[in-house]
This record gives sequence, C-alpha cells and structure tokens, in this order.
Amino acid sequence: TRLLLSQSAQSLWAKTDPMQELHVHMNNSARNAQHIWRTWVSHGAMDVLTLSCHFAEHLFVFLAAAHDLGKATPVFQLNPRIPIEIREAVLQAGLPQPKRMIADSDRKRARHSLATQAILEQFGVDTSVAVVVGGHHGKPPSEQEANSRALHFAFGFKMDQWDDVQKELFEYALHLSQLKEADLLSVKLTIPQQMLLSGLVILADWISSSAETVTLPDRWILRDDYDYEDAFFRRFHFNANPLQLAVIEKATRISKAGICVIEAPMGCGKTEAALFLAESFASESKRTGVYFALPSRATADGILSRYINWIHAVADDEPHALVLAHRKASQNKQYNALRHLNIQNTDGDTKTAVFVHEWLAGRKLQMLADFAIGTIDQLLMGALRHKFLALRHLGFANKVVIIDEVHAYDAYMDSYLYRMLTWLGMYHVPVVVLSATLPVSIRKKLVEAYMSSIEEEQSAGAWEESQSYPLLTYTDGNAVKQYAVSMVEQTPKIIEIECFDGDIGAQLEDLLGNGGCACVIVNTVKRAQAIAQQLAERFGAETVFLLHSRFIAVDRAERERKLLEKVGKNGDRPGKWIVVGTQVVEQSLDIDFDVLLTDCCPMDLLLQRIG
Repeated sequence: TRLLLSQSAQSLWAKTDPMQELHVHMNNSARNAQHIWRTWVSHGAMDVLTLSCHFAEHLFVFLAAAHDLGKATPVFQLNPRIPIEIREAVLQAGLPQPKRMIADSDRKRARHSLATQAILEQFGVDTSVAVVVGGHHGKPPSEQEANSRALHFAFGFKMDQWDDVQKELFEYALHLSQLKEADLLSVKLTIPQQMLLSGLVILADWISSSAETVTLPDRWILRDDYDYEDAFFRRFHFNANPLQLAVIEKATRISKAGICVIEAPMGCGKTEAALFLAESFASESKRTGVYFALPSRATADGILSRYINWIHAVADDEPHALVLAHRKASQNKQYNALRHLNIQNTDGDTKTAVFVHEWLAGRKLQMLADFAIGTIDQLLMGALRHKFLALRHLGFANKVVIIDEVHAYDAYMDSYLYRMLTWLGMYHVPVVVLSATLPVSIRKKLVEAYMSSIEEEQSAGAWEESQSYPLLTYTDGNAVKQYAVSMVEQTPKIIEIECFDGDIGAQLEDLLGNGGCACVIVNTVKRAQAIAQQLAERFGAETVFLLHSRFIAVDRAERERKLLEKVGKNGDRPGKWIVVGTQVVEQSLDIDFDVLLTDCCPMDLLLQRIG
C-alpha cells in the first residue's frame, strides 16, 4: 500500500545538488537497503544480526529509510546558506521559523545525524539502536553531544508543526520497512550488531546519494565441492603434500569454523593450504569473500597472481570485485589490467571471475570488495578509532581472513592484531594464521584473543605449550584442538652454513665459479648500497641487482617485478646474477637462489631468509 504524505512532509529537501526531496531519499535508501540485504550481505554477517532480532532485515531497512530524519528540523531546512526559494517553500508548507534566531554555535553543533538520533529517542527507540543512525556520517556522537538538551530547540522539539512532520516521517520509515513500531521499540543491539548495522546504513546512504548508478556484485556462491578427493588438484594443479593433506582432512571435520594457526617450514605450501582452508571455512560459516593480509606491499604483489588463479578456480558464474589494498596498487600492472575489463565478456564466451569495481576501489570502501589482498595494516586499522570504521568492519564480517607471516610483526603491531582478532571472534569470522617461526607464547595469545568473545567455557590443555612442528592449532566451536603433522614423505633439506668475515666479492667469486644466482642480505640500506657498488665494479653492473625500501615507488615496483621474473617461479634465470638487498627481500617473495650471504640476524629471520 502507498502512504500519502502531507504537503509539509513533501516540501522538505534532503539534497540540493541535484535537488532531491527528503521523502524520495528515504524511499531510495530503503529500496537499496533491501537489495543489499538480499543480494550482497553474507549470511554469516546476517546471523550476527539475527541472533537477538528475527526481523533484522526490516530493522536495517527502517534505519536506512530513517537515517536522515534529522533533516526534518528547522536548523537544517531553514539554513540561511541555502537558496531562499527552497526556504520559502518550506515556510509556505506550514513549517515555521523559530521565534528566536538559532545561534551559529548551535547550528554547527546541531548536525542532522545527531538530530536523527535525538528524534528516534524522542519516539522511544533505544539508544543502542538510535546511535546507528547518529553515526552514519562516520563517527557516532559522544554521550555529551547526544544528551545536549540545548540543541532540542534547533531540532524543532516542542514546536507542534515540526513535531508532527517528524512523527509523520518516522511512520513513513516504518511503512517502507514493514516494521511494527512495537518491534522497533523492543530492540536492544549489542556492540557488534551496532557496528555492522552502522556499516550497512552508511553503504545504503552512499549508494542512494551517488551521482552515478552503483551496482554491487551479487554475493559469491561457493560451488561446494571443496571436500572431494581431487578438489585440491583441481584448485592448484598439483597433488597435496602431507601438510596440505592434513589441512584438508581437518577442515572437512570442523563443524564450527574459528581460528586455525598453521606452523610449518618455508616453501611447504602454506599459501595453498590456507586458500583451500579458507574455501572450506567460507562454506561452513556462510561468508562471501576472503581477505589475504601480508606484511608488505611487495609480498602482496608477489602473491597476487596465485590469489587470482585460486579465485578463478573457485568462482561461480558471476564476476566478483577484487581489491589490491595498499597505497601503490595503481603501479601493479596485473591489477591495473583488471580495471578495464568488460565484465560481461572478456574473451569470446568466457566471463572473468574478478574485476576491479571502481566504486569499491576507494580507500573507505575497498574492504567491501568480495576478494581483497593487501598489507596487514588494512586489518590492523580495524582496531583503531577512525571515521567510517564501521565500513571496514562490515567488509571483514563478510569474509574469511588469512594472516600470513604473523611472526613478522612487532609488539606494537601485535597489540592491535590481538584487538582485531577479538573483533573477528565477535563476528564469528574464520581466521587462518600462517607462520614458519612462531613462538609458543604468541600462538597462545592469538588463539586466546580470538576466543575471548566466546561466552562458553574454553578448553585448556597441552595446546598452550606444544612444541610439535609442523603443527595445526585450530578451534571447533569453543574447543581448541591440535594436530602434529608428519612430513616424513618429504626429502629432508640439508643446509650448509659457514661463518666468515672476509671479502664478500672473493667469496662470491668462489661460490659462483660455475655460474648461479646469489643473494646478499644485509641489515641497512647504506651497507647494501656500498656492497652493491663494490660488487658491480668486480662483476659488472649487469650482474648485480640492488633492492631496498628507499627506492621511489615506481622504481621499487619495477625492481620487484624484475626480481620475480628472474628468480621467481618459472623465472628466466640468468647464468650468473647477484641480488643485494635488505630485509625487504626475505618475506613472502616466492624467489629462489643457489647461495645466500647474510649479516648476523635473529634466528627466525635467518630461517625466513633460508626459506
């Protein structure tokens, strides 16, 4: 049925460029909210919202429709800065100017988002619900702001005409959402529910306010064949090794996915194991994407191709949004090529599995893409207070999260990582953690941080102190389990280590007498530059290659690309080549050398360099 609005309600404006009436914006936002809920939000995120509210969809649509009710106030509608003809139309519709002037200081404080929260609370909506729309401009109001009775004059409270039109539009939002007022007034939201609904309302508002037509990709629908015997081979085109077989076996037996920590040597296929596990976890937990977090931009760029190939293997018949989440993504040629795809038909009759959705590629929205790969800071920012934090949390709540090289983060970063793991636990988001050199104490903290939001009594035991290696530590509901992996089927790798304090050039001349590729890793940029210069004079500039973190972004991206082309998987290996670099060389770059010369360093870093 159609609800007829009074002339007063129809006279109110929401936007002036281009002109859009408030009731039209409310209707558009409600329609977009319903579409987002039914086609885009993961069912796993929905479950968080429906735990205590069986009418969660209707509540979301109501909040989306009502988010700008605060514009139905004299402080907004009769602002002296807007064209006089707009103000005149409001006055002629019977909505009066306040008898006393609204002070400029009150006008600045009386934001319409704050007014919306106040209006809903006036009608009996619980603060835990009203604050969702109070924060739809990116930051919820403080308790002091929300309780500022001095602003109620600016909001038109106690002025009959304004009270009446606010009540009318409140009922219009209920009508659009098909939500009963008694149900609305009974709702109290938890903090995780507030966060997710805030993100959803912001998303619906931005789509409704966009000058362009925005279409979100439909949610990723899993093929649900991950547990077949040959599934791993079909994903990656090689047979699973003992570690990967252990992951496959355990993944298919987990009834309620949580966190899984995989500790295993470098080069034994943890990346493929994690992606396979993420697919299984996404199916069990009803998530619609994956975020792959890595320690640096170089490592994210290095794994991008493998990540895209995996997506192609598991994608459904619809194209899905992909984001490379770091500041220099525009310099990645493979990623840029995905910006210009015709997503309907890219190669004859073959559709692409992923493309770059330009609207979702922006800094505030990038975590809403179905699939994302980037630096760890994108995840850690979820533990910081900043504007539009809710959008970032909404993006992660839809996904499985993979965290690679977790041993590489310092104590300062770890504190934010533990906080973010607690948030992910609240959303029941599955997490896969990878490391080759993880201290037992850190493993314990990672699992405990994730489990801290679970109300049931947690199991304790040998998992907290186990020294087994390789090792899977994983949760199934509130139970923590472990599995020690036997790698006896693999041929042991013999690493010869020799300490020397002499001429690096002479040492390399001896080691590379018959050719080969060598890597020299030192602890400072200045030392790397000096050694590279000395070696270039001895072996020739074309034989020596320098990589460190102080190159300008364009040059560093090109050097990383060349490094992968030469000594990466299936690279065109030179007859003799010497790479000199700092620590940026050692982490997650899938490269291979015949010999390594390194400065003294902590044992875990030495193992990474060997790997």
